[in-house]
Amino acid sequence: MLKLCSRCNKKFPVTMFNKNKRSADGLGYQCKSCKKGMDRKSRLLHRDQRITYDRNRWHARREHNLLQRKLHAKIIEGYTSNLWQSLSK
Repeated sequence: MLKLCSRCNKKFPVTMFNKNKRSADGLGYQCKSCKKGMDRKSRLLHRDQRITYDRNRWHARREHNLLQRKLHAKIIEGYTSNLWQSLSK
């Protein structure tokens, strides 16, 4: 089955389209290659805004992020010590 890309106006097999629950056929409107190009262009265009957003979000959640890191380190430490104990038996 073929579908028309709304960006390049070429027909492609439906496997060349990403999923999209909001569309009638459940597929995206642009083919994967057009969508990839659009996403890349958007990321480059809005790079500074994205960096600022991420930095502000990290600082707003600083305590939470640090607590998560410590918790993760303790979990890993416990896992590796249990692993070594089980291997030494």
